[in-house]
Parts: sequence; structure tokens; C-alpha cells
Amino acid sequence: MPVDIRLMRYVVAIAEEGSFGRAAARLHIAQPPLSRQVGELERELGVRLFERRPTRLTAAGEAFVESARKVIADVDRAVARTKAVAGGAVGVVRVGYVVSAAYEVLPRLQAAARKQAPGIRLDVTETDSAALAQGLRDGRYDLVFSRSITDFHRLSVTREPLVAVISRTHPLAGRESVSVRELRGSRLLLSEHHLPRYREAVLTAVQGILDEVVNTRIAGWRYSDELLDSRTITLVPRTLGDHPPSTAVTVRLEEEPPAADLQAVWTTDLSPPAGRIVELVRTIFD
Repeated sequence: MPVDIRLMRYVVAIAEEGSFGRAAARLHIAQPPLSRQVGELERELGVRLFERRPTRLTAAGEAFVESARKVIADVDRAVARTKAVAGGAVGVVRVGYVVSAAYEVLPRLQAAARKQAPGIRLDVTETDSAALAQGLRDGRYDLVFSRSITDFHRLSVTREPLVAVISRTHPLAGRESVSVRELRGSRLLLSEHHLPRYREAVLTAVQGILDEVVNTRIAGWRYSDELLDSRTITLVPRTLGDHPPSTAVTVRLEEEPPAADLQAVWTTDLSPPAGRIVELVRTIFD
């Protein structure tokens, strides 16, 4: 027969207090209704759970209390988890990011989430901005970090200059910094996966200096490891330039032209856990 969880709590309280009166006070109910309901439970079960005067558990009562404690603990955990999920404290948040977010921004968010939202797991994926924008539209991502998505809700998280990444065989490879005009004679390598806003920032930085642009279909910026030669350069945000491929070096541009801001981007329809992570992003970067 099914037993109300409330009655299980009553029986456990009586067993722990050793008295119907003290159990009633603990449960904030009157003693007569407590005694009556436990008596009805005993009649339905067909066993005595307690000896009276003095109050003590029978063998059947000890078995009941042992099982009841486990049931109560399971129910309490289920209730707590349900409330935690509804409140955004537990769940999975799908985060997409461009490679330049991997070195500073994403680790900061992950560290903060582990500390302030330990019940939320961040499922992270690196890809290019075009794929991130489409993933937001398709509902594959809850939050992304990108430099050029113009739709959705956005928050700038970093603002930094562009730097030049060049081959170790480039004539300027031994310099710590150069003027943009000194890049004349080089050609610019630019991925077709960059969205218009990012491409505009890069092309504006070298406007009137570089006439030749080499477009590549390879996503991200790791194409530079394969395609950089003694004439070709790429312009990347400083964070990314701090980690050049093995065949290249980074040279600071004296004019420090601005890169497109790295932004956190999300949609309106957020799950409670995703909403909590977005608020965490606001706290960290706003």
C-alpha cells in the first residue's frame, strides 16, 4: 500500500524524539492528531510500529524507520535538485567561441563558473564566427564569444589592438614593432570565414598600404601555419598574436589599430542555467 511521505516523517520524528509529545512539538502539530494518524497507519499496515508507555519502536517499527529515512532523503534530494534546476543552479550551458577567446576570456569564465555556479557544466566548442552565428540561430549554442556577430544581445568583453603575424623569413621578422606603412610590399592573408565586421576592421587598418588580399577557405587563423611565406602577413588581435604558430613571429603595430571587440553574444530565449552564466559574464566583464 502507498504511504504518504508526511506520515513517514511523523514516524521518524517520534522515533528520534522518543515521545509523541516531543515529536508533535517538533512537527508543529497537536499531539492528538499525530497519535491518531500514526494509529491509522498502523491499522492499515496491520502492524504496531510503537510500543506505548514508554514509547519505543517495535521490530517492525525499526524496519519501517530505516526504510522511511532513505525514502525521505531521496525525496528531499529530488525536491532540492528540481528547485536548483528551475533556479538555474544546475544544468549544461553550450558555449561556442572563436580561438582568440581561448587564452584569457574563456578561462576566466570557466574559473568563475566553477566557483560561483558549480552545478552548471560548460560544454565548450571552438569554431569560426560564421558557424557561431548560425549555431545561435539554430539553438545549438546558448552563449558565444565572437568578434563580428551583429545580431542578438551582445556585451563587449575585451578591446585590444591588431598585431601582425609574419613568417620567420619575412624581412621584418627581427623587429619588435613596425609602422603600418612598413608593411608595404606584403600581402594580406584573410579567412573567408571572417564576418564582414571583422574583415572591415582588418582591411581598414591597412587601407592604402596593401593592395593584395589572399583569401583562404580555411577556418580560424591556424591557416597561417601552412600559408605564411616571406611576403604574406596576417593581422590578428593581440591575444591571438601572443600565441603565434611555430613558423611565425608577432610584430606590434605602432599605430595599434583596433581589432573588432570580442563580444559575448546570446539570444533572448535562455534556459535558467544559461541565464545565470550570462549574468556571470556581465559581472566579470561589464
